[in-house]
Amino acid sequence: MLAAFAVSGLFLVSYLTRVLLTGTHRFPGEGWLRIGYLVLLASHTALAAACLPLILGALNFGLRGDFGRHRRIARWTCPRGSTCP
Repeated sequence: MLAAFAVSGLFLVSYLTRVLLTGTHRFPGEGWLRIGYLVLLASHTALAAACLPLILGALNFGLRGDFGRHRRIARWTCPRGSTCP
């Protein structure tokens, strides 16, 4: 889990660096394809932002050894049946 957290953090840093260096990029599609893309992008962005406090809380409780609270948060952060490790 620590390795997954580290790799995710590295991805975030590299993505933000790319945006800072090259700016944002406009989706080239039009019509319904563009609308579908923007809906998917908005939902992905909102869910990623909502998960960040849960991830940090689960990591904090796990490292402190408070496994009861860690489990309660981790169930919401990465529910069973999802693609989490």
